[in-house]
Amino acid sequence: MSALRDKRTIDRRIDEVRDLAAALPSPVRIMEVCGTHTMALHRSGLKPRLEEAGVEMVSGPGCPVCITPDSIHEAAIRLVTRREGLILATFGDMTRVPTRKGSLREAVPAHGSLVRIVYSPEDALETARKAPEREVVFFGAGFETTIPGIAYTVRRAFEEKVRNYSVLTALWLIPPAIRAILEAGECTLAGFLYPGHVSVIIGEAPYAFVAGEFGVPGAIAGFEPLEMLNGILSIMGQAKKNSPGVANE
Repeated sequence: MSALRDKRTIDRRIDEVRDLAAALPSPVRIMEVCGTHTMALHRSGLKPRLEEAGVEMVSGPGCPVCITPDSIHEAAIRLVTRREGLILATFGDMTRVPTRKGSLREAVPAHGSLVRIVYSPEDALETARKAPEREVVFFGAGFETTIPGIAYTVRRAFEEKVRNYSVLTALWLIPPAIRAILEAGECTLAGFLYPGHVSVIIGEAPYAFVAGEFGVPGAIAGFEPLEMLNGILSIMGQAKKNSPGVANE
């Protein structure tokens, strides 16, 4: 792990970024699709260094919690405040999202109801198993990384005849979000930095339309400084050669 944060190697990569940026039309805008990349860019100090080198990183769809419409959060609030004897299970960050009706953390549950923070959808299913007399609703948000786990609990509940378990879904797919960004045409992008963890689940093929239909390069990368820089350099190299594709870095 330390090798992926080696200062001298990072400095060399930044110099390579600067050289490539000078050979490309300005500004060089690259969208990091994932919120984990956004946090890693800030935490590592790479964002201002990249900007100084001629590359502007633009934040993309990011966090599934943040892009969940207020109406779905408000539906969860209505459930727990109006229905008695209900357990609304969800991830902690879902409870802090502000809406016109407040947040789940501030909501006053109906008689016998409560909001329970869980660490996985399996925790929510186990809650339903242990309290068969209570209705348990899992308020689940996520991209392709968490969708399979949520779907798994629904299948298990069906197979085990756990009839008091249900899911309020706020599930989103990355490729359609990217298509919407490109079709909106509001920002000229030199490329997309694709998330490593989502790509482990869906592979490379779902991004092929970005290069094929829109001529925009992309690269899959992890979340360490050198992994991100390798992805950015790959994108810039594709742009310089006018050869867009989906690189797996």
